[in-house]
Amino acid sequence: MNKKILKTDHQFDEKLMIEKAAAGDREAFNMIINKYARMTYNLCYKFLGNTEDAEDCAQEVFLKVYRSINKFAFRSAFSTWLYQIAVNTCKNFKSTKQFRKNNSEMSMNAEYADSDKSHEIGDKKFLPEESTVRSEQYEMILSAIRKLPSDLCKVVILRDVENRSYEEISEITEYKIGTVKSKLSRARHHLREDLRGML
Repeated sequence: MNKKILKTDHQFDEKLMIEKAAAGDREAFNMIINKYARMTYNLCYKFLGNTEDAEDCAQEVFLKVYRSINKFAFRSAFSTWLYQIAVNTCKNFKSTKQFRKNNSEMSMNAEYADSDKSHEIGDKKFLPEESTVRSEQYEMILSAIRKLPSDLCKVVILRDVENRSYEEISEITEYKIGTVKSKLSRARHHLREDLRGML
């Protein structure tokens, strides 16, 4: 009984924060940022692959959220809406000159690239038990995922890395569930070929 009450209060608090933020309450918006900052940064890092771009992209995500939070209509979970903005922002960011410049510089500087491997914040559930080996494997897999076409990349990150449901991925990407599954199958096939003999 108590657990249900606590869960209801938590959901009410988030709804209240969103409503206050939509009405211009900066403190309420900062509370939303505090709650979702790690999730947003980690998602951006998985798409972009380096800390500088992930930080810039996460800031852009919250700027977009700030500008449009008054349009959030509670038809989906707030996190789903935020994921949608983040995924689209990452897609756009990858096409920018600055992103290509940063990645060109990183590819020429292996020492810097190696030092950048473990900059996700507090999300180790997909890393192996032998942390060094698993961290290298994790980055190798993410690197292969980032090379996929954009439509396949976002589906495989959302499903196999972020562990989102097919229903939520459908909402985030605006693909039908059948399309999500088809793209995921294609993405996994490409990854098996790209990573053959490497893992």
